Amino acid sequence: MIYRRETSAFEGAEEFLFKHATLREVTYEGVLKRVRQVYHGLVADWLIEAIDQAGGRAAEHTGLIAEHLERAGRQAEALEYLRRAGEEAAQRYANAEALQYLTRAWRWRRPPACATGSCWCGRGYTTCRRKAGPGG
Repeated sequence: MIYRRETSAFEGAEEFLFKHATLREVTYEGVLKRVRQVYHGLVADWLIEAIDQAGGRAAEHTGLIAEHLERAGRQAEALEYLRRAGEEAAQRYANAEALQYLTRAWRWRRPPACATGSCWCGRGYTTCRRKAGPGG
């Protein structure tokens, strides 16, 4: 049901695979959401550290790190990794992938400050509404 990979993408690490995607999904859904969030954060931290120690190859894993950061609820960090993953994909002319990453990054950005009224973020755009002044 779960198999050890012969080689790992990371030196000194072991990787395991589920034989079937359905088994993976059932196992994943069996973990409490708050615990999943912690695990995703731990995996993101491990990936960041492993890549730093390996020197290079960070570009290969920025999207994966971003996904774990998103699922860990660490949006500010996820935003940066999503942006980088999008830029790296665009440099490879992987336009659909770049669009996916940058769209996800857009969702986590902070709306610009608005001196004219109230601003809020919604459905991929920022909306500003002027406050009515005297006589208006």
